Amino acid sequence: MLMEIGARLKEIRESKGLSLRELHEITKIQPKYLSALEEEKFEIFPGDVYIKGALRNYAAVLGLNTAEILEAYFEKYEKDTLANQENITLSKAKSKKETLSPPNGLNKGKVIVLLLLTGFIVWLIYYTASRVELSFLTGNNIEQIQVDDTDTEADIPPETEDPSPEENDFEQVEETVEVILIHEDAKAQVFAVKNAEIISLEMKFSADCWIEIRKEGVPIFENTFRKDETYFLESDKELTIRIGNPPGVFAIIVNGTSLSIREEAKPYNITLQIN
Repeated sequence: MLMEIGARLKEIRESKGLSLRELHEITKIQPKYLSALEEEKFEIFPGDVYIKGALRNYAAVLGLNTAEILEAYFEKYEKDTLANQENITLSKAKSKKETLSPPNGLNKGKVIVLLLLTGFIVWLIYYTASRVELSFLTGNNIEQIQVDDTDTEADIPPETEDPSPEENDFEQVEETVEVILIHEDAKAQVFAVKNAEIISLEMKFSADCWIEIRKEGVPIFENTFRKDETYFLESDKELTIRIGNPPGVFAIIVNGTSLSIREEAKPYNITLQIN
């Protein structure tokens, strides 16, 4: 019998004395999505990748085995879908095989040659597609991931001496970028982005939401986004984001840090300052 994912998450959360609001403060996941996980109402999420990410985050905070939770989700919700897709593929293959059956009177030798040629073409397409896919997933072209085994020693960089204390004095230590809430009221939040020269903004939407972007007080962008859409922006100046429908925003990520989004359906501003 498959594990009831939502019931188990809720049971563990309550046993630890955590409310949905407290869990929201830790995970930065909106309470309505946390509640949806516990009730297994996965249809409200923008997509499967968001479901798995939320499950992994929730389970990790509770100290559960994230791989076990994701495996249970796969067994209960994705296995049948994959099986149906496999049956459809087999059905198409069978239909194709019947189409290739030789008509009466066709020379048997020609049929064999035709089948061999067809098999070679299919293999060639599959082989080429696999290599292109590998190149895409790794972000490298095919030549870059091949190993030249004729002269591996030449690729090993020579050993260098440790730099002198004088040289170490000039080495710069990279500081960690921090996004800190420095002011909040009913109408606005102000965040300081420290140790960064550029503000990197990413917004993901789960429902219709109008936003306006101002750069140092000057409007530069306005749009109404739909479910599953994403918006990116980089700026070396102060940004102010006017959010018309906060519940329609799934995530706001600033320089790798997720900001807490208000649940109330009241417009408010988020200002990002480089400090």
